[in-house]
Amino acid sequence: MPTIIRFGGGAGDGAQKLLVNVDSGAVVTAKKGTYAVSAVSEDGQAVLELDEAGTYTVSIAKPGYNIYR
Repeated sequence: MPTIIRFGGGAGDGAQKLLVNVDSGAVVTAKKGTYAVSAVSEDGQAVLELDEAGTYTVSIAKPGYNIYR
């Protein structure tokens, strides 16, 4: 199961980084309305840079595995 470990920075800092611990090679996607950001996990961690504040739905997919939400 993936673990979200940090959402850093404060208001006015520009893009915020969302770090997700997950199997290497997994694709992590964060969506908020029509805005979406994806990253591929390397060395067990995916780093997504979010430009908009708000509530996101995070999904994780890896070939041959189920999708986690």
